[in-house]
Amino acid sequence: MVEEPSGSRGGLGDKVLKWIAIVADVAAVAAVLTGSTAAVIGISGAVAVLAGLLYLGTLAGSLPRFRVAVAIVGIIAGTAALAVVVDRGLARDGRGVATGTPAPTAPTSADGDRSGTSASAGATSTGGGGPTSTTGVPVGTASKPLSEVALVGRESSYYDLGSLKVNGAEHDKVMIGESYLCDPYVETYQVDRKYRTFSAKVGLGDKSPSEATVTFAVMVDDETRASATLGVGRVEEIRADITGAFRIRISIESSACYTTVYSGWIDPVLTP
Repeated sequence: MVEEPSGSRGGLGDKVLKWIAIVADVAAVAAVLTGSTAAVIGISGAVAVLAGLLYLGTLAGSLPRFRVAVAIVGIIAGTAALAVVVDRGLARDGRGVATGTPAPTAPTSADGDRSGTSASAGATSTGGGGPTSTTGVPVGTASKPLSEVALVGRESSYYDLGSLKVNGAEHDKVMIGESYLCDPYVETYQVDRKYRTFSAKVGLGDKSPSEATVTFAVMVDDETRASATLGVGRVEEIRADITGAFRIRISIESSACYTTVYSGWIDPVLTP
C-alpha cells in the first residue's frame, strides 16, 4: 500500500481550510446583509465551520502545530460570531429567544385585536395634526379655567377674578360681574373646538339687592346651550355641551336696573 506523501496531505489540508474559510465568511456576510433569512444562513455557516473542524482533525497530523492552532482559533471565533448573528437574526424575526430588546408591538384594543392606530381609546388620526377623539377634540387636551381662555373683541374682561360670598358660603375662583344697568353683559371666548363641556356654579353675591334676579347663559353661535335664572340665597350648577364650538359666549342679564348686582360664575371650567 503506497503511503500518501505528507506534502500532499498538507496541500490538501490548506485547500480544505481555504474553502471552509470562504464558505464561513460568505455565510457571515450574507447573514449581516439579510434580515429574515439570517438564521438559515448563520446555521449553514456554523455547519461549514464544524465540517472544517472535522477535516482539520483528520489532517492535523500532517500540518505544522502553529498552523493547526491558528486554524482552530479562527474556526472557534467564526462559530462565536455566527452564533451572535443567528441570535440577532432570530430576535429581529420574532421567532427565537431574544436576548436583546424585544420588538415593539402594536397596542391591544378592547376586543383583543392589535392594530397600528393610536393607543388612546376612541382616537382617530387627522392629516394635518395630532390624533383627535371621535368627537373631534384633540387627544391629550387638559381641562382649563374659563378665566385663562383668550377673549375675543376685548382686551380685558368685564369680570373680576376673586372670592364671593354666595348663600352664606365663601367661594374662591369666582368670575364676578358687577352689573348696574339692565342690559346684558356678554363676553366671547376662543375655544377652538378643543372642549366638549362648559361647567360652573352660578349665584348672586349676598350683597345683591333682594329683588334682583339674574339670568346666566352659555351660548354657541346664536344658540343657548344652558341657562339659569335665580335670585339671592341660591346656587345652581350650569353644564353646557359645547362640542365642536369654535367660540362660546357667556352672558349675565339682571332684572334690577340702576342698582349694583354681584353675579358670580363659580369655578367655570372647560372640559375636553
